[in-house]
Amino acid sequence: MVLVLIFEYPALRQCHKLKRDNVTQRVKSSGETQLETSKRTRSRRFRRKEIQTACNTTKSAVVTIDCQLSAGETNLLSKGLNFCPKPRQVNAQKLSLDLNLFYRRLRLREFFADENGNNTTQETNDLHSNFKPKSSWNPPKAHCAPLESFISAIEEDVKTHTSAPDFRDNLNKTERQAIHELRKRDDIVIKPADKGSAIVAMGKQFYREEANRLLGNPQHYKLLDSDPLKKSHKT
Repeated sequence: MVLVLIFEYPALRQCHKLKRDNVTQRVKSSGETQLETSKRTRSRRFRRKEIQTACNTTKSAVVTIDCQLSAGETNLLSKGLNFCPKPRQVNAQKLSLDLNLFYRRLRLREFFADENGNNTTQETNDLHSNFKPKSSWNPPKAHCAPLESFISAIEEDVKTHTSAPDFRDNLNKTERQAIHELRKRDDIVIKPADKGSAIVAMGKQFYREEANRLLGNPQHYKLLDSDPLKKSHKT
């Protein structure tokens, strides 16, 4: 009797372990044992609440002062000033030019960097430096292998996203139309709030009057007869 318990103990131990891990054991017709894990399905109502709260956190409050906005303009501004509308058509030539300029800046920084990673190019404060022709010299591509691998990865990633046949707009029809309407409006000024993530849309006349009121306070501002920056430029 003792020997039987000794031989059966590992099997009982395995059964308790499978029961603890919520694993069911089935025996096939061929005699093989198949283990299946039963997963608990999560309630959908909790998932919907999580999706709604995630969408609401991305929107910003829009405050209007002495101006009126349409529903499409308000929804568009509520997405934030850093929101990037997805273009319907990609300008391949402009994209290639911007990427080449970006790659050139990376190679220049790596080429002129010292051992500590600091850029050794001297920045001149010459006032006439803006009139000098810009250099078009490109560093050798094989100078830094990790950097070239990074650039190749960017090129492959850009090709993958630009060659996708389907287009999913991140704006609806009214919000897309609101972009053109806001471009044409010259009677409002849109600024981020000083505190919080709200967007403030003000009338241009109100904005100018408020700026003049703040700048006209003699306790904080003083009217100068000349520009003091000219003296610092000469020195």
